[in-house]
Amino acid sequence: MPRPLLEIWRKLNLGHDREPSSLLQQAIAKEERELSSPAARQSQLLARLSRPTVSPLQQAIAAAAVPRPLSPTQRAIADLIRQENDIAGRVLGTPRPVAPAPPPPPKRKRKPSHPTSLTPAEIERAAAIVRGRPGMSLTDVWKTLDAEGIRASKSTIYRLVFKRARGRP
Repeated sequence: MPRPLLEIWRKLNLGHDREPSSLLQQAIAKEERELSSPAARQSQLLARLSRPTVSPLQQAIAAAAVPRPLSPTQRAIADLIRQENDIAGRVLGTPRPVAPAPPPPPKRKRKPSHPTSLTPAEIERAAAIVRGRPGMSLTDVWKTLDAEGIRASKSTIYRLVFKRARGRP
């Protein structure tokens, strides 16, 4: 993780026994000394009148935009930071691309239903028999229809005959 700017600055200026606040005071004192002489005031006034006014913020931005060569210490710090970032990249690795979602399985087509074992005429005849004898259970209806020659499974009789004869949907 990169160190705060103040720590880096202190490391670079370790032997100079200076802090950012003392440097600012030194710069202010230097400017006051230069402005205290009348010749310096006059030359600075003429310089300001001859060029367009630039705010201190614009001056700071222009000074920061000028590329400066790095000192050996600054290069060493930049290399350390690069190495730390490189190690983190190797440890974490590059993320794998996300695989696309598989397509949904195809829906099965419905097969045509098995044809009923009873003809429409047999269904009508069986329904008439069931209507003529109310109160019969499904087993009794099945036995009666079997005796009449209408043969089908109990589920078929219930679905096609019994429900229709009793008026159920």
